[in-house]
Amino acid sequence: MAEDDDRLVGFVYGLPLHSAGWWSGLDPVPSDPAFTVEDGWRTFALIDLAVLPEAGGQGLGRRLVNDLLERRAEQRATLATSPAKRDVQQMYERWGWRKIGRVPGTPGETQTEFDLYVLDLR
Repeated sequence: MAEDDDRLVGFVYGLPLHSAGWWSGLDPVPSDPAFTVEDGWRTFALIDLAVLPEAGGQGLGRRLVNDLLERRAEQRATLATSPAKRDVQQMYERWGWRKIGRVPGTPGETQTEFDLYVLDLR
């Protein structure tokens, strides 16, 4: 979390992947089938990042993500974005994340499909 005068201005959170469900329906299919193997220790999923608009543009989001990921023991991190949010995707690409493909959303999710990104942590 990031606070300014006891006011929350940003946060980030995630969790380790314990199953390959995150990668279900990935297109294109990885050439290495082991890419989607998960055991709770291999991949950390960045679930959400939020920064208030008035606190944006100062590197706070990147610092929050970096602070979270530098303490992780996993080999890599992943995140999902809306294909329609190209500006968000470009931000993550500037930060070194690479797009690996698209997965379908499941009933009840916010999108019908998601673009998945990966960042090596080692």
